[in-house]
Amino acid sequence: MKPTSVLGSPAVTRRSALGALSALVGIGLLSDLASAQPLPVTPTSLVGTWSGQERGPIGVMSVQVIFFRNGTYRRSHQLRDLMTFDTGTYSVVQNWIHFQLENYGPRYYKGREMTRPMSDTWVVGQFDGRSLIATVGGNSQVSIRRQ
Repeated sequence: MKPTSVLGSPAVTRRSALGALSALVGIGLLSDLASAQPLPVTPTSLVGTWSGQERGPIGVMSVQVIFFRNGTYRRSHQLRDLMTFDTGTYSVVQNWIHFQLENYGPRYYKGREMTRPMSDTWVVGQFDGRSLIATVGGNSQVSIRRQ
């Protein structure tokens, strides 16, 4: 490969540039850049309490999810005076988190029976171990942070 000059700067090959970046990461000068790489989503990396919001067709709701080590979860949403919860099991496949609903509440709200929520899947777009951004059903976005 022939080195090329860019805007009058000295010629640099791709190999030498990558080598220099690797050396800087190795001595810690680019540790923030190195740690910005996405982490894989795994059941273990999710364990804990997460809080944030979900933006969707009905507005912005606060959301809290607790992922337990045994593969179960507890999730709550609040929109104005309505607070809901659901529990069940979760599984992770690559960047998808699937929630398998087992229980939910409330069953009634303002005297009307609530429709049973469906199991759902989050497609994770960003995850660094402390924050997570995902889409839900293609029409909502969840942004949560580890508590």
